[in-house]
Amino acid sequence: MIAILLLALGVGANGQEPPKAVLVDEFDKLPCEDVIARQDNLFTEIQANPNSIGYAIIFADGENLKQGRQIEAMFNGQAEFRRFDDTRFQIVRAVGSSGLKVHLWIAPAGASIPQFTAREWDFEIDPKRKPHKFNASEYDEGPCPIGSQFKLYSDTLKANSPAKGHIVIWARTRAIFQKEKRRVDRDLLEKHKIDRSHIKYFYFPHRSSQIKWKYWIVPIKIK
Repeated sequence: MIAILLLALGVGANGQEPPKAVLVDEFDKLPCEDVIARQDNLFTEIQANPNSIGYAIIFADGENLKQGRQIEAMFNGQAEFRRFDDTRFQIVRAVGSSGLKVHLWIAPAGASIPQFTAREWDFEIDPKRKPHKFNASEYDEGPCPIGSQFKLYSDTLKANSPAKGHIVIWARTRAIFQKEKRRVDRDLLEKHKIDRSHIKYFYFPHRSSQIKWKYWIVPIKIK
């Protein structure tokens, strides 16, 4: 009976409370360099605590959704640059009540995740808009890596179906192009569940050994 009562009160049989998530950092609008520095600090905390998971909760209201997406892009780019295990770092889109806020949490093994109200962000674009570049390897220059942004690219395509994703890849050989195509397929088709009919690839040879790419959004006009 005592053991049952202790469990009901959230206390383990050894008299210790279950682990709790810890708020590591919080901020609102910051330059990119500051954002990824704080993200790196969270990564250090995660690596120092085996089996823990880090959460970046982005609270954004209607007027700050664009900035919220920019923060998410910064987190995605840095995580890809660091090759950080994406099962141990989760980005959460949450309902905001007072502008843009970002909370960075670490949840030890067995801890409950932080409380938040999830929200779906608006990724719809004007169907009359002309085809436009969503992302490109050339954007990855500078102090803040952009990365592939497959999550945001997938969300944009899904929100604007039947829009198409045109992926242009410059590679030294067709074999290198095919290898890069398989890498992109793993993310877009397998991980993010984009229908293959919505993706089209274009290959251009070039002399450099470094792969270049551009991801386009091509709206489809519905008559």
